Amino acid sequence: MNTTKSTAGLESGIKADIPKLPPKSQALIYQVQLQEVIDNYPHQPSKERIKVTFDILDDLVHQLGPYSSLMESLIEELRNNVYSQQVTSSTVEPYYEKVPFSVLVSKMNKQREKELKLSQQVMEELQDKLKFREHDLEISFRKNLSLKHKCSLFEKLESNLKAEIEQSNQQLQLQIRTQSEMKSEFARIQDQLERDIQVLQNQNAQSAMIIENLTTPLSKSSNVKAKKDLVEKSRNDLPIDSRGILLYNLAQSNQIEKQFSELLDYILDDFESDVSQVHKKKEIMTEITGGDFESESFKAIELESKEVFKLYQTRMESYLEEFNLLKRHISSLQLQERKNQENTKLITITPTADYTARKYATVVEISKDGDKYEPHPSSIFCIKCGTKTIQCPHIDNDIKVLEIKEKTFLKFSHPNLKIRSELSLTNESGEPYPFNTETEDENPMVSANFYKIWKNYYEVRKGTKPKSNRILPLPKLLVIIDEIYDTRWKVEEEFRDKELESDSQPENLMTGFNKPKTESADAGGLSALVDSDAVVEESSELAPVTNLLDNFVETFYSLFKERYVYENVFLKAIHDILTSLEANEKKSKPVQVLCRHLSGKEEEIWKYVHLTKKLFKVEEATELTMAVYLAKVKIQYPDRSAVQYETMGLEFTSYTKNKISKANLIDYVYHMIVNKLEPNFELLSKSLDKFDVQLNGYLTKKEFCSAMVKILPSAPSKEYIMRYSMAEREFGENKVPLERLTSIAAYTMMNVAYHSGWKTTSQLGPTFSEVRGHLSSP
Repeated sequence: MNTTKSTAGLESGIKADIPKLPPKSQALIYQVQLQEVIDNYPHQPSKERIKVTFDILDDLVHQLGPYSSLMESLIEELRNNVYSQQVTSSTVEPYYEKVPFSVLVSKMNKQREKELKLSQQVMEELQDKLKFREHDLEISFRKNLSLKHKCSLFEKLESNLKAEIEQSNQQLQLQIRTQSEMKSEFARIQDQLERDIQVLQNQNAQSAMIIENLTTPLSKSSNVKAKKDLVEKSRNDLPIDSRGILLYNLAQSNQIEKQFSELLDYILDDFESDVSQVHKKKEIMTEITGGDFESESFKAIELESKEVFKLYQTRMESYLEEFNLLKRHISSLQLQERKNQENTKLITITPTADYTARKYATVVEISKDGDKYEPHPSSIFCIKCGTKTIQCPHIDNDIKVLEIKEKTFLKFSHPNLKIRSELSLTNESGEPYPFNTETEDENPMVSANFYKIWKNYYEVRKGTKPKSNRILPLPKLLVIIDEIYDTRWKVEEEFRDKELESDSQPENLMTGFNKPKTESADAGGLSALVDSDAVVEESSELAPVTNLLDNFVETFYSLFKERYVYENVFLKAIHDILTSLEANEKKSKPVQVLCRHLSGKEEEIWKYVHLTKKLFKVEEATELTMAVYLAKVKIQYPDRSAVQYETMGLEFTSYTKNKISKANLIDYVYHMIVNKLEPNFELLSKSLDKFDVQLNGYLTKKEFCSAMVKILPSAPSKEYIMRYSMAEREFGENKVPLERLTSIAAYTMMNVAYHSGWKTTSQLGPTFSEVRGHLSSP
């Protein structure tokens, strides 16, 4: 065996080195050899120490007598377990050796520690490089935000400059038109003055003759009878100008009427101030008592409210009694003046045919964006039409060929007839209208929204233009806007509680819909998962929604009619509010949104903002911090990533210039909605676009319901079906555009979160949850 040979070799080596000595001396030699190798190689493990140990054991095995064979086996077994079976190179003959396992492990550990140190150095270098890259990325991100903010400022400045240019052009056109009208008015007044001069000259001549007759001394031969005849003749010749007295009375009455109108403004200001104070007291008392409406404090406030209203009624009854007497007096004077004009040659002939001929004139307007239109450069201004025309019966400007350069939109129309101010002689009660009084909807400079608003005020509500207007300040106007929204919200909540919680479940309105099975997403019962293959059968029909809310305009008029009670006063207050809204339309985004609603656009934007106020508890006197904002946006904008939430916080801070407040938050929400940057609107717009496969720009009711089942499976179907039916009143059956459907879906999304107690839950269906990954920022 190899073991025998190796043992024999070692034995011969030891025998050659160590002479035969007595056992005690031999043991001492072994001990000295072992101690020497231990001293020479003090660190373990050591292959030299192991080698000497085995050499001594091989030498001792032959001195054990009957135990020699057993000891040889034990030594061989121990050697096989201590030495590696792999051959390792050596620097001495035979230039290879077997190394103990412990030594190999030690070498391997040293090599591993060396490689580990190298790896740690490389890792530290990479981490340093990563930190530099993150720092560079943060700097780039901040620069990007700063550039975005600068771009938005430049865009805003550009839009302001364009608006100023447009306003200057409008003012220039208005001045040109006013100049032409003033020329025609000057010619009419000059003719009237010439007639008056002629009458005064005749009267002067008669007066001079009478004075001459009265101052001429009578002759001595004249008698008393002749003297009486001369005095009687003088009395008959003395002119009494009744028309002048009538005009004087009419002017004084109009002045008194104007003073009455100013007095009404003061009465309304006092009443509104008292009502505002009562509302503030109610809000403060609600916070103090926690909404205990049966407390003595609330009863005292209710009593004060009744006293304020009673005082208002008393003052208005007294005012209206005097004002109605004045109106009847003015009406009688105006009718008498009309009769005098018809009976004399001083009447001014109104060229009615010139006004009615406007319908035969043609106006061509051009636009690049389809929003702002301007007359074609070839148009000629006509005084009798009051605008620039291409074809007109009053002047010779029959243009046959028009050149259109870089324009994409054309609009054809007729000049405004101004029937109300220029052709109507009497109103429904027989009282004459004041002539040449132009109403707001007849003004060519009025915006598209306010054209509809004023049209509704004058033609549907039968309103009149008062002698004077109150221009309400913007803060007071915003308070009124909030009050309008609060009233409308209560109306809609009452309707919703009655309709959506009725015996008929929402699904009953969707006959034929294959709604998928849903899984409960939270304790609030919201469904978060839905089968992506849910479709509407072709043969299915939606049950009609019979009960619809009154439109927003009706709520607006009903609110102030209930407050001001009296018809004339209510219309006067409405006119003041509308005038104030028109003056602030371009200055305030909340005013812009309200004007869109009052023009008949039943959008859900105000409801979305109203729910945002409820989410952030704007009515409470608490500060808004960035931590609170980031916590709330996870409820308002669910299914977003952490990076998107962080970006929302940075952009909100950038917009408000680090002035975080609840007022700035609401202004920021209006800014995002108006400029189409709002995250929910953007997300739902992209989702709904997928269902417009024919690129019509709208969805039918069936397509919209199918889309909502997939996009927002947790939303009650009856809610958005009713909203779609309300939108059909504006756009027509099954033709509601995607922009309106986006606002409906966004409001529905917020409403679901509101009625679930503002829980942070996923609302998007699994098919469309991937869309959120493509929206990096609001």
